[in-house]
Formats: sequence, structure tokens, C-alpha cells
Amino acid sequence: MASRTKIRGAPVESVLKTLKDKVAGELGAKETVKVAGVEMTGEKLAARAGQFLERYDRAEQRQAEATQAVAERNAVEPEAKAFVKAAITGLEAHFGPDAVKLGQAGVPPVKPKKQLTVKEKTAARERANQTRALRHTMGRRQKEAIQAGPVAVSVDGNETATTASGAPAQPVQLGATPAANDAMEPATKAAS
Repeated sequence: MASRTKIRGAPVESVLKTLKDKVAGELGAKETVKVAGVEMTGEKLAARAGQFLERYDRAEQRQAEATQAVAERNAVEPEAKAFVKAAITGLEAHFGPDAVKLGQAGVPPVKPKKQLTVKEKTAARERANQTRALRHTMGRRQKEAIQAGPVAVSVDGNETATTASGAPAQPVQLGATPAANDAMEPATKAAS
């Protein structure tokens, strides 16, 4: 990754590369330029730019190595985590619940669960209620309370079913609008 520092809109690293490659050819062998109070020939200027450029290249190389090392570490991390869990389980089985011996063997102590204050419990309950209201989620008993009983669907008007309360269900004509089903209701009551 190149440096973010820019000179005249160009990254410092690219300017150094250009100076290293081109300045010696542009200045004659005997021509000198004053750079930070020091007289330099084209070759010396190019050499100095090359010295700085080496540091940029070395940093880029080390960064690539570090990126590769992190990727390698991340690749083995699940296996290492499983190993640590298994090792802790084995040590706990060997030493028992003795926290001192486990600590001496390198097993970190179990952190006790933080006890919430009454305020924190109230806030958590309120957040849970708000989330349930937002997502329209319900518990098992709430779902059971709103479930409907059997629904009657009658194609020819002869079949009837009962509702959850035991009363005969009103037949519904398929394809009819809700208004037509409502209009049909008095006629069915008169027929029964």
C-alpha cells in the first residue's frame, strides 16, 4: 500500500520512482542542483531518491507479509479454538473444579455472570416488549389464544361446520365479495 502523502497531487512514492528513473538523464554529467542546501548531480539525486524508495518498498513488502500472516492465523483460528476448548475440558476433568490448580495450569477462571440491577432488568424487558411489538411476535400461549376453530367452506350451500364455540358456521360462497357474504348471512339464518 502506497503512502497517502502527496506532493503536487502525486503520491511521494511515485515522485521518488520518477526522480530515480529520470533525473540523471535530464541533468548533464556536470550539472548540479541545490537540494536542501546541498549541491547534487543527477546521479546523486537519483541515488538519494533510490534510498528513500527502498524504505517504501520494504514497508510494502512487510505489509504484504503481515497481511499473509494474519490470513494464515485466521485460517487456523477455528481449529485452535476447538483445541483450547478440548484442552480446558480435559484439564477440568483431570483437576476437577479446583480453580487454583486450573489457574496454575493456564486455564482462565470462569467469569461470573453480571447481575443486572432492577433498572437494567426493567430496561431490558422494555426493549424486548418494544421489539415484540415492532416485529409482531408472540409467545406460544398468545398464539393459541387467537387461533380460529374450524372454518366452513360450502360450495353448494348444504355443508356446514361448527365454530370453536360449537355454533354452526356461516357458509361462505367462493369468489363472492365480502359484501355478498354479509348479504347472504340473513338468508342463512332464516333457513335454519
